[in-house]
Amino acid sequence: MCDNVFSGRRGGHRPGDPVAPANGYGRVKAQAEDILLSGASALVLRVSLVYGWSGSGQRATFAQRCLEAAAEGRPLFAPTDQVFTPVHVRDVAAVTAAACRSAGQLTGIRHLAGPAELSRYDFARLAYRLAGADTALVRPCLRQDTEWACRPAFSSLACGTFAGLPGLTSWRPMTPEEGLREMLATWPMRCGDPRSQIMRPQRRAAGAAAGQAQRSW
Repeated sequence: MCDNVFSGRRGGHRPGDPVAPANGYGRVKAQAEDILLSGASALVLRVSLVYGWSGSGQRATFAQRCLEAAAEGRPLFAPTDQVFTPVHVRDVAAVTAAACRSAGQLTGIRHLAGPAELSRYDFARLAYRLAGADTALVRPCLRQDTEWACRPAFSSLACGTFAGLPGLTSWRPMTPEEGLREMLATWPMRCGDPRSQIMRPQRRAAGAAAGQAQRSW
């Protein structure tokens, strides 16, 4: 999550904005960018919070944690004072693959982010609503009281245009609602997982909604 190269005092950062890392993670990222860009033509693709289903054995994304908690009817604490522009992993994959196919057409620093700026609390409530769960189970809290205490308050980026890349003429990043519906429609149906039975109706409904909103990649 390369949005950590900024101070976090405001959001909507663009590639030309001066960096001011808010934490050690951001400082390492900024140094890596400098090294990469000091050599031959290179591309630095900064992404905002990436979400989607994680593979087996991988750390769950925030969206996955929200949907799993919603499916099980568990409460979830989410900070109201950390704002970001979440981007679905399919969008990140699409842009990254197109950049690789472009044979160096894209260089310098580019930002890839979702189209909506919202807090983790708002994102979690949206996930619960779309999953058919009680949104009151999402409990507001402050960033300082969570695992994200060292993260910037504002982690949002202004997404660039990638229309010139192969296959992305009409591409646009998914909205948080579209991305979460995509996750519900592709819920991993693991054998023996009680969530598989709980989420089956929502999965069918989300799949129907996704079918009505097919977008060109």
